[in-house]
Amino acid sequence: MSKHGGKGHKGQYHEPAVTALAVLAFLGAGYTHKSGKYKDNVERAVKWLRAKQLPCGGWVRAGSGMEIYDHTMATLAMAEAYGMSKDPALRKPAQKGIDYVLKQQVRYKGWRHGRWHSTSVMGWAVMALKSARLAGLKVDAAGFQGATNRLSEVTDPRSGKVGYSRRGFYPDSKGFVTTSVGMVCAQFMGTPNTDPIMKKQADLLLKLPPRWKKNCGHRSDVQFFYHWYYGTLGMFQMGGEPWKQWNAALKKTLLPNQRKGGDADGSWDPTSGWAPVGGRVYSTAVGALILEVYYRYLPMYTK
Repeated sequence: MSKHGGKGHKGQYHEPAVTALAVLAFLGAGYTHKSGKYKDNVERAVKWLRAKQLPCGGWVRAGSGMEIYDHTMATLAMAEAYGMSKDPALRKPAQKGIDYVLKQQVRYKGWRHGRWHSTSVMGWAVMALKSARLAGLKVDAAGFQGATNRLSEVTDPRSGKVGYSRRGFYPDSKGFVTTSVGMVCAQFMGTPNTDPIMKKQADLLLKLPPRWKKNCGHRSDVQFFYHWYYGTLGMFQMGGEPWKQWNAALKKTLLPNQRKGGDADGSWDPTSGWAPVGGRVYSTAVGALILEVYYRYLPMYTK
């Protein structure tokens, strides 16, 4: 657990979410709390997450509504930690986390944070449900069906754009971020990469390939770590020319901007998008997760 997360909305610290992302970065590189060079680091983080889990199965008491991000990310980390290690001590907290995430779902729809019915939250929730199912945990199929229903509601079939809380409403000006999230959700729930809407989404994302720009607000078109993470996941699964173009831009942008030397060696500066909320640990964990896409997830589609 790191004390260098960042202040979230209304002074709330998102330590469970930031810690979970750090755990996921270690897991993505093959390190668990049972094996590998960094097993002690992972073990401390997993123990901290277990200790912070509430009796209800969540991680943060009700507040601004943004705590759903802590719940979904922490659940994803616990599910993957259990899936990789099969440590029986993690099965119950991982299952409790999944049960809680499902309870927070609007019946046969998606998930909210505060008054917003959020595509962004749905991305983390769907990944948590998918990882839990692969780990052998109990996951009600209604969770995926609700996410599918909600995704259909917020996706414009003509453009392929995915809205945030409704069709046509985007946190950035042109819908790049939520479209990348929607693409990954659809892929994780079985939509093939030959789907016409999926192809439109890939074409849209290529209009904003990875590029480094400092000090832009979270409503900018360049929410880079968040957008790049989902964009890289989605484009990797698309394969072919879309992935080739995206990957080329990613490598030219992400690697040269990694800090070299000093206390911040190996990290990325939290300079734009939501990175200032999560801090350097957030930007570095998500940066690592982006680079791990190459081997963390096998291609879902074969020719």
